[in-house]
Amino acid sequence: IDESGSTSGGKNEWAKAITIALMDITMRNKQDFAVIHFSTDIDINEVSAKNLDTDTIIRIAEHFMGGGTNFEKPLEKAYELLQQDKYKGADIVFITDGECGVREEFLKAFNEMKKKKKIKVIGVLLDKGEGNVSDYTLKRFTDKIFKTSEMAEDNIAISIIKSAV
Repeated sequence: IDESGSTSGGKNEWAKAITIALMDITMRNKQDFAVIHFSTDIDINEVSAKNLDTDTIIRIAEHFMGGGTNFEKPLEKAYELLQQDKYKGADIVFITDGECGVREEFLKAFNEMKKKKKIKVIGVLLDKGEGNVSDYTLKRFTDKIFKTSEMAEDNIAISIIKSAV
């Protein structure tokens, strides 16, 4: 979840609603789930059906970092997490307003790894509401992009799950 300053307010509320809906679906399927909150740095919440409680949901929903944006750190961390057995077969859902550049070398290496490991990256562009939005960078490493301006948050979550299968 992009928690940079540009996503404060309504965009962050959309991001959290989508994340909680995805987590709910994942927990019902008894799968592990990780949330990588990011701005300039990252913070991680790992959740399993065994340790899910109200406090965890509230902590994820209320979390907000502010600051600048770095796409490389959360993508690197997501790849690292996907190497663990408990996340085998999982995909990356990248929720952002798209306001960030990525180095060409990083994109090349990430996209090669993604192809080799058969990892899908699904983007959610937070384009509903005020502020700048761009899908330029997101298009360069995702397989599909959903836009909040085109769907309700629960429909996005269901569509993401269906497209990952």
